[in-house]
Amino acid sequence: MKELIGRKIDEIRGEPEHVRVRYVWGSVLIVMVLLFSFWIMTLRSGLRAMAPADTKAIQQSIPSSIREIENQGQSITQMIESTTLTDEGVPGSAQDSAR
Repeated sequence: MKELIGRKIDEIRGEPEHVRVRYVWGSVLIVMVLLFSFWIMTLRSGLRAMAPADTKAIQQSIPSSIREIENQGQSITQMIESTTLTDEGVPGSAQDSAR
């Protein structure tokens, strides 16, 4: 195997420069594809391991969040209903300037 690789390297050394450059770029491309493929596989497995725990936590917190929003809406509605708007005490109103 070593002899085969050594012979191939000697053959490439005998080629013109533009052919050797093609071999270099071909090698770079192959290595980058392998590295990118490995990175994608590890990224997918990492995301799969994370997703179920996060999804369950979010799903469990949704009902309490909805109840909290409903309570806030009710208290805002009660506050609006109990407040009456008048011109008394409002700066710049017609009644304040007449006094």
